[in-house]
Amino acid sequence: MIQIYLKQCTKCGEMKEMTKEFFYKDFRYRDGFRGHCKECIKKDASNWNREHPEEHKKYHKKWLEENLEVWKEYKKDWYKAHPNYKKDYYLKNKEKLLEYNRERNKKIREKIGCGYDALHQYVKKHKPKPKLCEVCNKELVESIHCKNHDYMRNLNNWLYVCKGCHIELNRLL
Repeated sequence: MIQIYLKQCTKCGEMKEMTKEFFYKDFRYRDGFRGHCKECIKKDASNWNREHPEEHKKYHKKWLEENLEVWKEYKKDWYKAHPNYKKDYYLKNKEKLLEYNRERNKKIREKIGCGYDALHQYVKKHKPKPKLCEVCNKELVESIHCKNHDYMRNLNNWLYVCKGCHIELNRLL
């Protein structure tokens, strides 16, 4: 007969099975599990992130810089498990995405006198393309990225990057 041990969450007061499914492990506690259940900890973290967006963004940026390879692997696995996500997202938000691109292109055109695509063509024509990504130096180059999103013709502000680094750099800005 298997014996099931219960533990009361010190936050919500609910009795739950004392397993990794409901509580995080923590060697500092006598029973080896934290006092708050996973659900309460996740709620607290979510509330803190919502109330402190700048600190959360700073923390997340630092974590990504230190764990870029881990994050890339996670995202790769996630998209394998959800193969239609990008297509479904695009179809669901098509008008919103098209409007965003029109506005971005309009701002760039007003700023420098040419559109987004023309600017990318200019950079590709005038900046020599390396064989490897300028960020991770591992993968082959697939696209260019403007470091600070000012979209000027200063070639020092542009990087040739792999797809994974491009996505992460855009998230950090």
